[in-house]
Amino acid sequence: MVYFFYQINYLFLISLITAICGFVYSYVLTEPGMIFARLYSFLEKHLGNHKFIFNPLIGCYICVTGQLAFWGYLVYYFYFGHYFLSVHVAYICISIFLVYLVKKLHVWSKQES
Repeated sequence: MVYFFYQINYLFLISLITAICGFVYSYVLTEPGMIFARLYSFLEKHLGNHKFIFNPLIGCYICVTGQLAFWGYLVYYFYFGHYFLSVHVAYICISIFLVYLVKKLHVWSKQES
């Protein structure tokens, strides 16, 4: 039973890290003057009409986080030889939910300052 709670805490922590990384990469670092602003402009110019490609690459913080969670789980668990579909889906959903909360927190913190 204790091991189950350890796994849940670990899944939540990894989901939070994934959400923060996805948000910072696709939202914060693509603002004008930041390191990925030129990459964002380039991809928007060339892939802007193809949202199904542009959004998961850099255009949508929720899509980027979902992709990070999807591929991150596959790489991690195929490397270690374990795969559970229910945990994979939960990891993606928790990461997307947390990135939504991170965005709300970011907007709230900008309003306060």
